[in-house]
Amino acid sequence: MKKLDRKKIYIYQNDVPKSYEARQQFTDEVTKRGYTIVDSYDETVGLITCIGGDGTFLRLVHACDFPTSPIIGINTGHLGFFQEILPEDISGFLDSYEKQEYTLQSIWPIDAIIDTVNGTYQLRGVNEIVIRGPHTHLTHLGIEIDGSLVQEFYGDGLLVSTSMGSTAYNYALGGAIIPPQLDALQITPIAPSNTNAYRCFRSSILYPANMTMRMTPIKRSCGDTLEIIVDGFDYLYEEVQKITINRSGAGLHLVRFHDYNYWTKLKSKLL
Repeated sequence: MKKLDRKKIYIYQNDVPKSYEARQQFTDEVTKRGYTIVDSYDETVGLITCIGGDGTFLRLVHACDFPTSPIIGINTGHLGFFQEILPEDISGFLDSYEKQEYTLQSIWPIDAIIDTVNGTYQLRGVNEIVIRGPHTHLTHLGIEIDGSLVQEFYGDGLLVSTSMGSTAYNYALGGAIIPPQLDALQITPIAPSNTNAYRCFRSSILYPANMTMRMTPIKRSCGDTLEIIVDGFDYLYEEVQKITINRSGAGLHLVRFHDYNYWTKLKSKLL
């Protein structure tokens, strides 16, 4: 890994007027303090500044191929779970950054290995990975955790979320909220079938993040095209043989103030 240059900053933002104003404010402040703003990300960047909301953060992470540099989020969006400060906090943040009065919160994405008849593909997600049939097709999947068959699922699809992603689409589906300190992944069903022919779990399954989860198309889904959605990015794969999901070994590092409290943020954003 290359050495980070703390004076080198990369800025990523969305296109709303409030974000342009925050970018100008941030740029003026760091320029006065002798920092350099670069046009593109590389591994020597000492700080990534993400201006926008949670959607902007996810686009940044995917655009920069899951960067290793610390990320500070300036919230100009709605929820802002990943973002740490507001535009009016920029000067105070830079004071703390220069004094190194902050911590780094590491969050761990998940990887999906998709084995198809035509090849093997890999996807990585921060919040979640969704597996479903195309359009309105129901999906029949065998679910294994560490080699043990858990269930033959039949329904619209399955969502696998990280602890940080538990408050996103997972929460909308009725999944559990998991604090990031809990090292777990979560499987949440999407419109599971419950008939005399098929009995599927209707609530989330939490399991240790160091275990391997595998989904295999079975019965009527054998040879089908599957739609896989990663943090809102949509992919189609034909003739899927199996999908293997593991926690990624490549973490993201978010800048947090010493008074950061997950439960306080959760209450202010959702509860």
